[in-house]
Amino acid sequence: MPGSAAPGSPAASPPPAASPATSPARPVADPVSVRRTGGLAGVTQEITVDSDGRWRVRGPGTTAEQTGRLGAAQLTRLHLLLGDPSFGSAFYPGSCRDGFHYSLSSGARRVEWDDCGRPNPAEVAREIVALLVDATPF
Repeated sequence: MPGSAAPGSPAASPPPAASPATSPARPVADPVSVRRTGGLAGVTQEITVDSDGRWRVRGPGTTAEQTGRLGAAQLTRLHLLLGDPSFGSAFYPGSCRDGFHYSLSSGARRVEWDDCGRPNPAEVAREIVALLVDATPF
């Protein structure tokens, strides 16, 4: 029969695995948390996103928690950003008046920076925050 292996011969090999460039983003096992403090009014706001895209936002001006879920494309983008090799633990001070201080953590990785309107090396972390700001009430 065509395509079948002869007795004693090796079975057909499975197709090669997808390359990293074409594989979907690997779900992140750890939740992602961002805390934003400061600004002109001295706010404190927090968001946590679970690996399945469920999010919870608390503050400012309310103790009620808001909840929702990221869309599939947003969740894929978040997982890709979290998998970026440049996202690691770091602190980028920038002390400025009326600016926001951010603390972003996922598992053992934590990045902190002051957003003073100047570029800083925490670009991937800033992209994660921008994604969450666009997709949630954060």
